Amino acid sequence: MEGGIIMGARGWHHISYSKMATDSGGEVYQLRRCARPQLSEFGFGLRDHSMTDNWDDHGDAITMTIETIFPNFVLQQLRNCLAVRTIVPKGTHESELMWTAFGYEDDDEKRTQGRLKQANMMGPAGLIAMEDGMIGGLVQKGIAGDLDRAAVLEMGGHGIEPIPGSRVSEGSVRGFWTGYRELMGL
Repeated sequence: MEGGIIMGARGWHHISYSKMATDSGGEVYQLRRCARPQLSEFGFGLRDHSMTDNWDDHGDAITMTIETIFPNFVLQQLRNCLAVRTIVPKGTHESELMWTAFGYEDDDEKRTQGRLKQANMMGPAGLIAMEDGMIGGLVQKGIAGDLDRAAVLEMGGHGIEPIPGSRVSEGSVRGFWTGYRELMGL
């Protein structure tokens, strides 16, 4: 998929995006539905493929964005499901992840229902985004696991610069920690 990461001027914020084919009137959905079985050989799959239908809200063909605003706010678009994620620290070993889905006031009933269906893909019980909710906990455990050691993240470079045309980068994570260290005077 075409996509990339755009970093904020100081690297604290970023937007990760990707583009994929959109369905302008049923053609892509009909082709996909004919090209793949309803269920896998193991009996798993979507019985209602309309959950994966999408339309181009803004004329840019972007179907996935994750915009992180330092330190704890994320605005996301997954197909046509729009959501806000906030992380609220509850102490040194605990945080709360809040996920709020929304739509546009002028959405017709079909778009509202489409966004609601797609909301099932994200959140703590999401079909494809369950790992998003647990990653913070894993990172927290990893950091607390050995406070006398350090880790170096170098996937996709060494700094906070974006990699044109690619989302394979930890630059946004390094940008977050750059902002954190600056605020903490480290």
